[in-house]
Amino acid sequence: MPCHQKGGAAPAPGESCLGNHKNSSWRQRIWPSWTRAHPWYDVLPLHHIWFTHSKQHYSGQDRIGDCTAGALTVLTQGSKCLVALLGFALGREEDTWERVHLWSMVGFLGLVAPLLYGVWVRKWGDLMNCTISILAWITYINGWTLAILVLYRRLPERLGLPAEVGLVIALGPPLYITVRTALFGFLKPGRRLLFPLAALSNRSVPIDLNYHIVGPKATWNSHRMLVMLNCYAASASFLAKFVAILLDPDQVLVPGLLIQHVFHLITTVYAALYGIRCRQIALDHWADVEEAEGGQHAGVGAGEAIKGKADASNGGGAHDASNGGGVGAQDPKPQTDVELGLVELEKAKG
Repeated sequence: MPCHQKGGAAPAPGESCLGNHKNSSWRQRIWPSWTRAHPWYDVLPLHHIWFTHSKQHYSGQDRIGDCTAGALTVLTQGSKCLVALLGFALGREEDTWERVHLWSMVGFLGLVAPLLYGVWVRKWGDLMNCTISILAWITYINGWTLAILVLYRRLPERLGLPAEVGLVIALGPPLYITVRTALFGFLKPGRRLLFPLAALSNRSVPIDLNYHIVGPKATWNSHRMLVMLNCYAASASFLAKFVAILLDPDQVLVPGLLIQHVFHLITTVYAALYGIRCRQIALDHWADVEEAEGGQHAGVGAGEAIKGKADASNGGGAHDASNGGGVGAQDPKPQTDVELGLVELEKAKG
């Protein structure tokens, strides 16, 4: 199993709950196995969806911090804004959209993707997961570009709507995320806790960082929110494809376009399910940590949540709301799940 076995050593701060997952088999790296028994429908646990914010650091992770995650989000979403504007200005005609698509992908592949990949490899260091993540991002951004170019060309012709409606649809989400992250996030330190989840849901960091979204309090809440975000991303991609095909049947009749759309959907679903699986393994990991020390740990609430004992209103065990969900009211300093796990395992060994 890629995760530590029950009673084994917890990872050091900054390490993944997978422990030596980089040395696991390629099959485990591409699709890790659960470390506990789960019902089949937990592959896509829709019953865990939670519609709210969950402010989380990367647990003990000093390589990709909150500000780095925010900067990468601005990079990916800002580049989408530029392509949306470029496509609207130059790609609304039948004889120009293919050229705009080509040059957009040249920009993504020649500038954004190398910069993104370079930061990932330098900061994260996991070459295999960085490669999988960047390939998924490239197919996603390519499918997104094709879809918005269809909106610009076909909305006036098929539905009688101005092309500006397509611009609002294409530009709205990335512009909102870019402005929110760059303006409010960097001006208000408390908002930076939103950066990691936003970076994961927007493909701005390696997929394996789903293992590290654990906070002093809301391990369970972050899982539930990421299920919602991953399901939204996959559903939005399918909806966009459906609309694009209705407006322009050539998107499936032309083999080259069809292949590009299919790869977009496959990688989007894969990234969503992989991220959910990472969170489930992280929850199982901390449930093992709790059991290893006799079930007396009441700090992170992850094991209790996976057993259905957590209070859904606060996402964890017996917390004092005034201290952000640490080990209890007597310890006002928030701790990460990794640190708590190490402390409790040491107590159990003693």
